[in-house]
Order: sequence, then structure tokens, then C-alpha cells
Amino acid sequence: MTFTLAQLAPHLGSIFVVHTHAGMIKLQMVDVRELPRRSLPEGFRTPLSLLFSGPETPQLVQDNYTFDHPALGRQVWTTTPVHIAATAPATGMLLRYEVLFS
Repeated sequence: MTFTLAQLAPHLGSIFVVHTHAGMIKLQMVDVRELPRRSLPEGFRTPLSLLFSGPETPQLVQDNYTFDHPALGRQVWTTTPVHIAATAPATGMLLRYEVLFS
């Protein structure tokens, strides 16, 4: 399925269940934004970035993971670790992961 900003933005802050080799973990979508189109022809989608926050363990490596969400269904997305927070926010989620759509 091809997602747009309009489809994903309402789910900002929601929890996704991610299937990993260590079992299922919960990631919270903390940011969704369009990226610059640069010189993409009109026929191509506008690139999107989804940023997720997750627990300290397990730490996910770059890989394809199955994401489950009650409104968006089951999706397989390539996920990349991008940041470790210096201190845990109120949610206790320290790690950040990005999913890019181009």
C-alpha cells in the first residue's frame, strides 16, 4: 500500500506492534513528515519519513519488520535505527527508528 502524509498524520502518537526476532515490541510514531521532492518527476510520490520511538531493549538493527496497527493494518517496512535519546522521556522510550518512503 502507498501511504500519504494525510493518511499517516492522524496516527501520530499511536502505538505500532512490531514483530522482531526477539518477539513483539511496541514502537510509538513520534513524527511523520514529507521530505523535499528535489527534482522528482510529477509521477513519483513525495518522499515521507516516519520516526518511531522504542524501548531501550531490544535494539533493532536495520531490517524489514512487520508492523501492526489497528487502523493501518499489517505492513512490512524497512526500519533503520537513527538515534538514542540521552534521557528517557516520560514514555520510557529511548531509541529512535526511521521508516522512509520514496
